[in-house]
Amino acid sequence: MSSGRWARAWLDSIAALYPESQARLSRGSTWVGDGRVTDIELSPGQISAQIWNTDAVRTTLHVRRLTEPQQAHLVEVVVEQTATIAALLGGELPYALDSLILPTAGDLSVDCECSSGTALCTHAAALVHAVASLVDADPYTLLSLRGSSRSEITTNVQRIHHKRLGLTTVDASHLPRGADPGTSAAAAYRREPQPLERSASLAAQPGRLRPLASAPPADTGIAVNDLSSLVADAAQRAWAMLAEGTTSGLELSTGSDVVRRAANGDVESIAGRTGIDANELAAAAAAWRAGGEPGFRALRDRWQPPHDALTPGIDALTDLEPDTIVKTRENTVTVGAIQLRLDEQGYWWRFEHDPQLGWLLAAPGSPIAAEALSTTNPNGAPAPNGAPNPNGAPNPMRATAAELLDNAAPDSGALELPESDQQEFKS
Repeated sequence: MSSGRWARAWLDSIAALYPESQARLSRGSTWVGDGRVTDIELSPGQISAQIWNTDAVRTTLHVRRLTEPQQAHLVEVVVEQTATIAALLGGELPYALDSLILPTAGDLSVDCECSSGTALCTHAAALVHAVASLVDADPYTLLSLRGSSRSEITTNVQRIHHKRLGLTTVDASHLPRGADPGTSAAAAYRREPQPLERSASLAAQPGRLRPLASAPPADTGIAVNDLSSLVADAAQRAWAMLAEGTTSGLELSTGSDVVRRAANGDVESIAGRTGIDANELAAAAAAWRAGGEPGFRALRDRWQPPHDALTPGIDALTDLEPDTIVKTRENTVTVGAIQLRLDEQGYWWRFEHDPQLGWLLAAPGSPIAAEALSTTNPNGAPAPNGAPNPNGAPNPMRATAAELLDNAAPDSGALELPESDQQEFKS
């Protein structure tokens, strides 16, 4: 439950705007405590999230942004008192600004996919309490909602305060410091896009991340390793889009993106930080390395095809093991420790059984069942019967489960996976 002064003030202001919705506001608090609010997106003037009940519903709170005169008045209120200047420069949001920041009549509106017909549905009430939790952690969330920011207000307060003291200030360059300033983010964003044929040649591999000149401010909650990991991941995806024609990955669900990160990261660490069972994540990551997102879906998804659709798989496994009984269940065909799975796109995927991790994807999929049994994986998945891979990479199917969990480079990216998304890993 939110306990900070600004969080309580936010909740009180919403309660005053919607006096008929007290019961829904109470239920909204319970929903937040139950973890039903996920995928929060905050931008100036609005905040949205997925709210889970029977189904997921997208809900958005629109908050009227402060006008330029209102922002100027806010700065004037701060500079009138030495105490409020000190509080602001010390990282606090002065409570003297409450009447200027908190929403009043006409400042708030709700957009929800549900059909309750009420001014403030329970989904929106849950989002209100989620905002209170964010405000508890950082009261400047309220400024962001009103279309301003800590840095903008602080800069204007310092400018006016220095002017009153007779001090001269010089605006810092927008270019990064260092021997190679490169191009600022603002300048790069403003630059006109050029045709691809006039662009510089694509590098053979993604660029290496240069060490950050300084750590993020302590009060941001951002760790250098986390930020560096996310930047390196974005660079890798951008390069792959240009070099290999892949997608950005932004369309992936939270659960799928966790698997993508784990496929090239520290599975144990990511499992611990997301609450996913380490063995399940290791199997999912191995599937992603062998077959990408389709391979992960082949591990995860179950469906019931027409029985004759499994005949090619039955024939292929019968040829492989003539004296062994072939078992079928849903979309799987199994002989001993080898299994073929048919996905809904008509591709066959070969799995092999690991005593600790269960069924592991062994190679990319194929539309022909017999080929799926003989296909090797260029990314290090096993060749049949434990043979070495053509590229000399180790055979993870013949490694121990512990080695599979440890076989990738460390990944320190911050990951938090809602419990509802963990169902993606149940295979």
